[in-house]
Amino acid sequence: DSSQRGEVISKWKPFIKKILNDTNGPALDRGLESLVVLADKASLDLGGPSLAEEISSTLGKKAFGGRPVTKSLSDDLTMLLIEIGGVEHVVPALVEGC
Repeated sequence: DSSQRGEVISKWKPFIKKILNDTNGPALDRGLESLVVLADKASLDLGGPSLAEEISSTLGKKAFGGRPVTKSLSDDLTMLLIEIGGVEHVVPALVEGC
């Protein structure tokens, strides 16, 4: 089961920046929803810290300045990223991205 989850996460990685850089608000929201599910399924042993850092660096640039729904999804995603990647990976990436 964990090897399957690891494969799914590695298949998603190339699309993360594309999802987070979408200029269409509703599409960005759907992408954030997908990343929330992905982050929820990830764990420390499946590359959680690197996934968290990769998402966080782009998330800070795009998602927190958007619509209320987008901000709420960004908050949810950030909390999950901290759980799987740890504060030491997420906060610096968010700060750098802003």
